[in-house]
Amino acid sequence: MSEQEKNSPKAEPVRKATLAEHGPSLPIGILDQSGQYRREVALRPWKFKQEKALGALLGDEFNLVQYVEAAVGEMCTRLGPHSFEAMKPEERTVVLSQMWMADVFFVYLLIRVRSLGNLISLKLACPHCGARFDHTADLDTVEIQSVERVEDAQWEYDVRRPFEIRGKTAEKLLIGPPRWSSLAQIPGDIRNFGDLKEGIALGSIREIEGHGQMVLVAGELDEMEKEDIELLPREIDKRSVGPDMSVEGVCKSCRKDYTVAIEWGNRDFFAPSSR
Repeated sequence: MSEQEKNSPKAEPVRKATLAEHGPSLPIGILDQSGQYRREVALRPWKFKQEKALGALLGDEFNLVQYVEAAVGEMCTRLGPHSFEAMKPEERTVVLSQMWMADVFFVYLLIRVRSLGNLISLKLACPHCGARFDHTADLDTVEIQSVERVEDAQWEYDVRRPFEIRGKTAEKLLIGPPRWSSLAQIPGDIRNFGDLKEGIALGSIREIEGHGQMVLVAGELDEMEKEDIELLPREIDKRSVGPDMSVEGVCKSCRKDYTVAIEWGNRDFFAPSSR
């Protein structure tokens, strides 16, 4: 290695940009047949045809996973190497199940901005004092974290309280981005924190040190203890790629800094801003 190469700054494996800066490009991407990551996203305008198709899913039995899949399927004309216009609905569902969760959430966010604009009205509560207030967020400023290849988003987790998986002791885990199927396959309620934590953890664990790669299924983390149950999802969230759907500010009541998640998982995410 030359002296110039040694002294030149290395590119950060995880890149950060606002949605406006990042543009319509998947944060991770889809591998094509040649082994190259394809990241292009093309959307159609949201017209009454799409309104009627998606509106049918907003009943009392609203299912977030089904709605996201339907919205992406209806609104996308191209995702990476795939022409959605030429595919049947069941074929699009297969493609989505194999995509990274970060990419699917990114497309969902992009659909919202392209169809309704970048402003969204929120009703927030201060996590410190509980004061409730209205806030208008600019979705164009949402931070998008992206990588050149998925391996750049992998990291190791030291298990605080080692536990058994298939008769093997798990002490160190290789963690990476989960696929969309991790949410779709959650056996319980996605709005149940326990089911959600398990689904994200199962989808994020790539391998157990000393035991190689494992594809885990529901119930195989049942022996994990509370400290890791709380810490692992928190670390996964902290190191995740894709959109950072949170709002930061200073509470006018208690004067403390707050960070509050944007509620993208309900019907109001596609309601127009009052401003």
